[in-house]
Amino acid sequence: MSDALDLDAIDQDLTDVETALQRLDAGTYFVDEITGAPLSQDLLNANPTARRA
Repeated sequence: MSDALDLDAIDQDLTDVETALQRLDAGTYFVDEITGAPLSQDLLNANPTARRA
């Protein structure tokens, strides 16, 4: 069993959260960044940093 921290995964998680916050500020959090279609509440509940459906 390994107790090592996966710093790359932690860094990616932080980047994803920062991106989500920027999208929230810009008013684009609730839309797919590729298609512009609305992201479902179920998707965002399961993955709050989702950027695409």
